[in-house]
Amino acid sequence: MLRAALVCSLFGFVAHAGRPLTAAIDGKPVRLTHALAWTNGERAVSLRLSERALGCDELWNAGLLVELVVAPMLIEPVDAQKRFGWSRPATETWRVTWASWPHGAGADPTSTVKLEPAVRRGANGRVELATKVNFMTSNVVKSLELSGAIAVKGCGDRPRAGLELSKPPLVTVSGEPVQVRGATFQREFDGRPGSWALTLSSVPAQCGGRQQPDVEVAIRALPRRPKSPTQTVTLDVSGKRVGQQVAQQVLIDAGVLPTPRVVDGGVEVDLALDFEALGSVRGVVTALDCSR
Repeated sequence: MLRAALVCSLFGFVAHAGRPLTAAIDGKPVRLTHALAWTNGERAVSLRLSERALGCDELWNAGLLVELVVAPMLIEPVDAQKRFGWSRPATETWRVTWASWPHGAGADPTSTVKLEPAVRRGANGRVELATKVNFMTSNVVKSLELSGAIAVKGCGDRPRAGLELSKPPLVTVSGEPVQVRGATFQREFDGRPGSWALTLSSVPAQCGGRQQPDVEVAIRALPRRPKSPTQTVTLDVSGKRVGQQVAQQVLIDAGVLPTPRVVDGGVEVDLALDFEALGSVRGVVTALDCSR
């Protein structure tokens, strides 16, 4: 009896809400009765909703498909409507960080997402959603609305391939440590001699294409202007667990930022940077050289 009560407590939102998922595209009801869930070696969960049954290896089933990415937020906008500023949630908060459907795509920083623990591992379970995503195209607003619970078929964990760091740097975002598994380096990222970009990712490194990790931290160094006593360095934070791309620019004394050097296995950068409240990066990184 105690175990039964505990299960009801853990999954109360399913037992008591129980309302089947309803969906609408551009205000018109649609039927989404089947769902898949999987992970990519991280905390974000991908969902595929369909009007027809799907297999885990099917990419298309000749029917209506809605793709979602839901994730626990690392940081998110202070004002969800204006997307101005950022903060770290006081408690674990899951949002729809990406949604795509026929003729529309976007995110909903005000969404509500609840998942049974099994779904977070890419296993069978139930998901409850309350979201409205708007997409503007040709001065016409397209929308996706989802509300209610749906059973999902788990497709497991599908980690991404790539080059994994043997000695990752210490990285924090808004005070929370971030696991870094991959790093890439690019010279003259903006076309100017002397500029470079180091991208630290929560997934193993690959050159080319978008990995779409949970968290990506990019350090961009601009060339120092002649006779200038400082150098501009920018930290960009993005990814599935970030409500919007956030950037912080700092000026550091000339000569403080070490010059990246080519070593066996890539490009080595020795970093000790603080970007005010947004984050910090410390350690020696040997990154995959993706310069062209």
